[in-house]
Amino acid sequence: MIFVDLAYAVKSPSKYKRFLDRKAWQVILYGVLLIAVYFLLANVLPMVRFQRMYGNFQALVERHIPEFELKNGRFYMEPVFFLDESRIYVDVDTSMEWVSARQDEVMNILKDRYYMTVIISDSRNMAVKSNDDIQFIDFQNLYGMNFGKKDLYRFIPVINTVITLGMILWYLFDIALFFFGILILSLIGLGIKSAIGGDLSFGKIYCLSVYARTLPLMIKMLLALVHIRIPFFWLMSIAISAAYLNAAFKKLQEEKEQEVHGVIQTVPFYNESGMLDRQREKSDRIAGQEGEKGEICGTEGQDLSGGDRVKREQDL
Repeated sequence: MIFVDLAYAVKSPSKYKRFLDRKAWQVILYGVLLIAVYFLLANVLPMVRFQRMYGNFQALVERHIPEFELKNGRFYMEPVFFLDESRIYVDVDTSMEWVSARQDEVMNILKDRYYMTVIISDSRNMAVKSNDDIQFIDFQNLYGMNFGKKDLYRFIPVINTVITLGMILWYLFDIALFFFGILILSLIGLGIKSAIGGDLSFGKIYCLSVYARTLPLMIKMLLALVHIRIPFFWLMSIAISAAYLNAAFKKLQEEKEQEVHGVIQTVPFYNESGMLDRQREKSDRIAGQEGEKGEICGTEGQDLSGGDRVKREQDL
């Protein structure tokens, strides 16, 4: 049923009426599974692909991280390390202090939307970027902390655990963010319903909003797979979902009007005085029968006065 609902949610907003019969747990399950598919393809798959290219964390440390040491507020590493691939940029040269002197160049690299991860360092300063979050580290503030490459091996099991827990928390956060976005979209849906008309409750609008988010989320997933970022995509995403709700509400209103029109055609029409036309027809039919009875009696349905009745009796 989930995949059938997925197909209808994308291609047939005019058939969203079928979703109004879904129970609350079915709607929630649909949203959770939708986020699960997005999270696996957009976040987990790139991490798995990265580990297949470079190995696990221990192999990554052994092969790609040179000997380094942080001691007495200074950072030392030999030789110079440079990496620019897979949207990762690393430039470490501790032979001199150059990060502060080339701050404009460093900021241009940090602000480049292509790079997801950036590490730029000399013996005194380090600039780090992770998912658009930029930080600067002055090693003088870490005076007294001694740390080297050999110390990394002790943290690898902890790093694996932290990454696993981090991914779980990230997924739960995406679920919460998804349903909060549905709440915002439902408020927009209320405005659309007021303009179109209808008697949908807020709960029904919230239900339809979950399915209306399907196509924007699939587009976002595809953009993440091909590493394309569109500025203000969240606005486009809301506009697409609102368009789906608009089409669904219009179709529901049309079907309701057709049902009401069909009922009106099958129910007798009441005139202004509140009498049924059928009762008027019955009254006319009774009056006609009384007229026919009068004709049989020779009076043509007219009332006779007392003298006329006497005269009539004498004639008889």
